[in-house]
Amino acid sequence: AHEYSITVFSPQGKLIQVEYAFQAVKTAGLTAIAIKGKDTAVVAIEKKVTDRLIDPDSVTNIYNVNDGIGAVTVGLTPDAKSVISRLRMEAAEYKFENGHQAPIDVLVSTYANIAQYYTQHAFTRVLGVETICVSYDKEKGP
Repeated sequence: AHEYSITVFSPQGKLIQVEYAFQAVKTAGLTAIAIKGKDTAVVAIEKKVTDRLIDPDSVTNIYNVNDGIGAVTVGLTPDAKSVISRLRMEAAEYKFENGHQAPIDVLVSTYANIAQYYTQHAFTRVLGVETICVSYDKEKGP
């Protein structure tokens, strides 16, 4: 029964649903990195096109969240699209309410709380995606 419940630990002391999510990220077989310089932030990821019928230009794991924030994802594509969509929604909502772009730390913290919610409540599942967000802040730098 511990394999299907989100908040019940297995006899080995692990949350099986979280382990399944980590395994989903590993099966993507991609490596993503982010590098922070003095005044620059760069992300890179492998690009694998598994089928010759797929247009290589249509395959991406690097996204714009808003004008100042970018993200790279590794894992299940539908989960990645969900994460990016939610980040964009949260960024737009923040800008509407405050009149300026969301600082990356606020945006990422907000999304981290949402992701944590998915690990603790019934009828939700842990997302099988890892995300790296990058931004350049005039005060804090990259």
